[in-house]
Amino acid sequence: MFKRMVLFLAIIIAVLGACSQQGEVDKTEPISSFEGYFLSVNTSNELQFDCSEVAKRNINSTTDEGYNCNVDVNENTTLKTEDGKGLSVEELKKWEISKLNQPQKAKVILSEDKDISTNKKSREELKASEIIILN
Repeated sequence: MFKRMVLFLAIIIAVLGACSQQGEVDKTEPISSFEGYFLSVNTSNELQFDCSEVAKRNINSTTDEGYNCNVDVNENTTLKTEDGKGLSVEELKKWEISKLNQPQKAKVILSEDKDISTNKKSREELKASEIIILN
């Protein structure tokens, strides 16, 4: 009888634990855009941005750990300043954080909604329809 009771309690605890973890996963929702600092031009069609704020939006974290997003651009991606001046990927290189004394904020509008999180895979190969360097 005692073994059955222990087994029953173990099953209940396992089910409750699985349900509570499922709730944590479901808290995040896909987003259509994010703002973060422009970091670098990795390749002719991949840019890197700080996306820590959006990646950590659903976790209770007091750490300063940063998260970067790799964003793909193509011929259909609009690159511009907040004033509307068009930019090329080559021109974006002057905005790289390593070339400025202060980071430059940018808004990235995604081609399709994505669930960006602290999981590295969720922050890779994002596709942008528009990137705006903010003043």
